[in-house]
Amino acid sequence: MSGIALSALEEEVLIYISGKRVYGLQVIDAIASLSEGKRPGVAGTYYPIFSRLEERGLLKSAWGDSDIAARRKYYEITKQGIEALQEKDAYRRRLASECSEA
Repeated sequence: MSGIALSALEEEVLIYISGKRVYGLQVIDAIASLSEGKRPGVAGTYYPIFSRLEERGLLKSAWGDSDIAARRKYYEITKQGIEALQEKDAYRRRLASECSEA
């Protein structure tokens, strides 16, 4: 493992964004809905996560243009972000395998 540590919520954000180009509120609303309220949709929680993931090279962002609404910042996962998720998944599989053998 390359040592990229992800919190549970950081991992959920990366998983949701994988393969998509989405704006922040989409991510917040989707995770709040999919978690059935266990992850409240509080913007003040998520935007610092987006910034941290971007600083670490796991996400990239770009401002989108809009004639009908306020400009939105769109996020996409990077190759490094995909690799971090793959590493976490591989670790979990190794852990589960070790636990089932014990």
